[in-house]
Parts: sequence; C-alpha cells; structure tokens
Amino acid sequence: MKDLVIREAIDKDVNGIIEVLKSIYLKDEEWARRALRKLLATENYIILVAELNGAVIGFIDYYVLPSVWEK
Repeated sequence: MKDLVIREAIDKDVNGIIEVLKSIYLKDEEWARRALRKLLATENYIILVAELNGAVIGFIDYYVLPSVWEK
C-alpha cells in the first residue's frame, strides 16, 4: 500500500468525497457539495482524505475545539 496517502482535503477533493458519500448513503448531492465547500473554509474544521493511486477512497472529519487550559 505504498500508494496510499492520508492528507488534508482541499477544494479539488470535494468530488471524490461526494463519490465516497454516494457509495454509502448520500441522497442530496448538491447540498453535500455546498456543505463540504463551507466546511473546508471553516477555521479549525479539518477533513482528511485517504487517497489511493490519485483517487479519494475515504475521509474523516473533525473540529478542533479550544482547550479549556488555554489562557
């Protein structure tokens, strides 16, 4: 699996993420496209994609909250 890459998603990955979602349950592709573009522009919201041979095959997303320990 030397061709497997995990990296932060960028705008060009939206179509690949949509394809992954369609294979699972996606019913409203246009809504998902708008939501993904908005999320990619949101501070502290991260989407990582798994890419194999140049194609997005999976993703994970998370939101980084400020620490309660920060001053």
